[in-house]
Amino acid sequence: MMKFCENTPFKLKEHLSISHIDDDILVFNHIDGKIYSFNKTGKKIFELIKNKVTINDIVSQMMELYHVEYSTCYNEVSNFIYELYSKHLIECYE
Repeated sequence: MMKFCENTPFKLKEHLSISHIDDDILVFNHIDGKIYSFNKTGKKIFELIKNKVTINDIVSQMMELYHVEYSTCYNEVSNFIYELYSKHLIECYE
C-alpha cells in the first residue's frame, strides 16, 4: 500500500458527480463509469477532502467525532484514503 505523507493535502478529482442520500454518499466517476457508495463515516471523510485537508486533519476530526485512539483512527483513515486514491477519486493537492 502507498504511504502518504501526513502533511500532503488531498482534493477530489474534477470528473466526479456526488449525490447525498440520507447518511450515505454516492460518487459517480465519469472516467470509468463506476458508481461508488460510502457510508456515514466515508461521507464525512469525503466532505473533509473537499476542503483540501491532510490525513492528519482528517484523523483529528474523526478522533473527535468517534472518540477513538490515534493509531486506530490513523490506520482506518489511511486505508480509506488509499482506497479513494486507487479508485482515482482523489489526488494529491500540490
